Amino acid sequence: MLKPILTLILLIITTLVSAQTQHDTIDVAILGDSNIILLTPMQTTAVRNSDIEEIGELIDYCGKQLNISVISQDKICSVKSADERVKKVNTYDGTHISQTGAQKNGKMITLEISNLLTQNQE
Repeated sequence: MLKPILTLILLIITTLVSAQTQHDTIDVAILGDSNIILLTPMQTTAVRNSDIEEIGELIDYCGKQLNISVISQDKICSVKSADERVKKVNTYDGTHISQTGAQKNGKMITLEISNLLTQNQE
């Protein structure tokens, strides 16, 4: 399960790096004034936390290399695998987010994006 995910992440990152190498920056005509923000996966009961952390670290490393902001959902979001193993509150099954979890995560991610945009304007 982990290998296909890492392969996909590396393919996406390679494509972005290739675009930067060929054009110095990612094509402004395509992105305009957009900001790219990478999100790490949330915790889940289906995968070991160490695997989620490893993927998150890879995404964070790639974000730093490409000067792209990263939101570490595994660290800030409401889905905590230890809690979900005891009682499913923020997910339906330990993986798929519930309405309650989505509302909490939406607020957290909105705050993080707002903070990132404020930092980028300074």
